Amino acid sequence: DRRVSLHVVGNSDAICADIMRVASRAEGGWNERWQRAEAAARQVVAQTLADEAVLSEPGVARTLVAALPANANLVVSSSMPIRDVEWYAGACDHLVMHSNRGVNGIDGVVSTAVGIAAASQAPTGLLIGDIAFMHDINGLLGIAERSVDLRVVVVDNRGGGIFSFLPQRATLGSDTFERLFGTPHRADLVGLATAHGVATQVAASSQQLHDAVQLAGPHVTVVRTNRDHNVAQHDEVHQAIIAAVNASL
Repeated sequence: DRRVSLHVVGNSDAICADIMRVASRAEGGWNERWQRAEAAARQVVAQTLADEAVLSEPGVARTLVAALPANANLVVSSSMPIRDVEWYAGACDHLVMHSNRGVNGIDGVVSTAVGIAAASQAPTGLLIGDIAFMHDINGLLGIAERSVDLRVVVVDNRGGGIFSFLPQRATLGSDTFERLFGTPHRADLVGLATAHGVATQVAASSQQLHDAVQLAGPHVTVVRTNRDHNVAQHDEVHQAIIAAVNASL
């Protein structure tokens, strides 16, 4: 967009250290303003996503993080799951976080979570989208007969949700976008997981998801969402955050 006003070439650690030194000498309560903005943003997120009767994707991430027990693992898949945990989850310091990018971004995520749960013998959550889940669903084979406390949460929005946030959603015709980027599926994820011998259920509200995640695994919980609604819900949260932060400064 040709909006760069300052382009710095150098060692990132050294540049960050310089910025911290400048910020520590800044007048006018620079640090305090950032802290107020952070507190305002966190409060809005907490209020907006608390006790949703119909779960949003940001609400799924927040509820899962809060529901997992102390010292549990959380494996976060690529695309929207890892962004939603970063943006909207509360404190994560009670969890051991893991992520597997994979060659294609979505491959091997289920198997990674199974391996972490089996090796650690600790409760392990997995937040994953429907496409990544189907890409490695055979990672569930045999876990029902093993001592694997794996609690899988699948966000089923019938396709690749992250692409709805990108410019091609507005620039391509709907049919072309869906064929190339949305990649909708008609798979029954509950049926697929059940066929692998894993207990599976659907959660529609924050309370239902919270209750499901607190049960020891292995089990799969499917949350059904809508890709277009998801974009609008993210925008609503972001606008509320902007208003709260501006009011705090």
